[in-house]
Amino acid sequence: MNKLKLNFFLKGDKKQNGLTAIYGKIKIGNTNCTFSTGKYIESKRWKSTNCLRNALRVDNDKSLKDYLDSYQLKLEKEHTQLLKNHDSKDKLTATYFKNIAIDKKPLTERQIMLSDIVSNHIKHFKLQVSKGDRAKGSKDKYVRMGEVLKAFLSIKYNICDIEFSKIDSKFVFDLEDYLRFERKHGDTSGIGHNTTVKYIVRLCLDSLCQLHLRLKLFL
Repeated sequence: MNKLKLNFFLKGDKKQNGLTAIYGKIKIGNTNCTFSTGKYIESKRWKSTNCLRNALRVDNDKSLKDYLDSYQLKLEKEHTQLLKNHDSKDKLTATYFKNIAIDKKPLTERQIMLSDIVSNHIKHFKLQVSKGDRAKGSKDKYVRMGEVLKAFLSIKYNICDIEFSKIDSKFVFDLEDYLRFERKHGDTSGIGHNTTVKYIVRLCLDSLCQLHLRLKLFL
């Protein structure tokens, strides 16, 4: 789940003096992101050396390969260290790792994730149920909503979680389409309009809004 995969590639739309930018791609679990290495190379040299993997005879290529190798080693060490100190290893995403290892943002600046919102809301709801303020059946609906969201993120975006700040109107419309036409319900695909509306309201008006306020206050 938390294994780090890293590879370098040319970003064709980033040019400088006839050279093409070398970017890196980080993959952790089902999450991924890209970053700039700050280095450039001729695209034909990149291809002819098999992305600098083949035997190199040009000093510039050797120097560039050494730089990328050391960059990769550095990130692998950062990843190992972060796993040792990370409190919630299941939430270690590629973007979070990039923020820490490359952008050097402090751990306290981790983005609030959708899973944070849902899990904290369910936790709060369980306390209300234990006090008799809310019904257990209502709590179960939010647990089911969390399971639906996990399936939606995996199927539609091929990710296991998403930053709260990235949830926009497109996300909501995609979720609506998934619920109405793709969500498996027995032998059929898609669920009814009224049930879909309940999921959307539960997500947008309750879990996200109320819990985002709570997290901002107490995290």
